[in-house]
Amino acid sequence: MQLTVQDHGIGLAPDEVAALFRRYARARSAVEREIGGLGLGLYIVRGIVEAHHGRIWAESPGRSQGTSVHVLLPRATVATR
Repeated sequence: MQLTVQDHGIGLAPDEVAALFRRYARARSAVEREIGGLGLGLYIVRGIVEAHHGRIWAESPGRSQGTSVHVLLPRATVATR
């Protein structure tokens, strides 16, 4: 199953995308605009996704152009008795 969340907000510079899922990571533009946050949300989500053998990644065409975050989770198999 794939889930994509997309916004049309502040976007990310290319060098910020790789760091987005690190603990306490925040986009420079979020800090500059004094947008609140601790930089833990996507770090926690990454842990949950990876615990379920999934993959998470982000894409942004650049600053002021929004961001897309994609989650890919494997299909669960149903155990039968």
